[in-house]
Amino acid sequence: MSDRLLETFLDLLRLDSPSGAEGPVRDYLRARLEAAGLATRTDAAGNLLADLPALSSGQGSPHGHKLLLSAHMDVVPPCLGVTPVIEGEGADRVVRSDGTTVLGADDKAALAAILCTMEDALAHGLP
Repeated sequence: MSDRLLETFLDLLRLDSPSGAEGPVRDYLRARLEAAGLATRTDAAGNLLADLPALSSGQGSPHGHKLLLSAHMDVVPPCLGVTPVIEGEGADRVVRSDGTTVLGADDKAALAAILCTMEDALAHGLP
């Protein structure tokens, strides 16, 4: 796991986002996506949306394929006040909670992966 991906994951874990109060996670994601050059919008249900345009195939035509990356921003109530702890070194690192809460990693791992993937695609001009 890259250090940037791990730091993004840890940042997200530390943000409280119980159902109906996902604002801190939405704001974090929005700031990172906009800093990478994407326009974002929030729909009526509170979903954060960002479009990464397809690149031309070199023939002057767009790829024509769409890929949806989706994850939820909310966590269950035992995930309030998460303090993540890293054990191990290198590829053997494990992230867990400090034991006072559950980790809430189910979709914050997905959010971190999606965010870092989109940032990398933009930074390197990937289709």
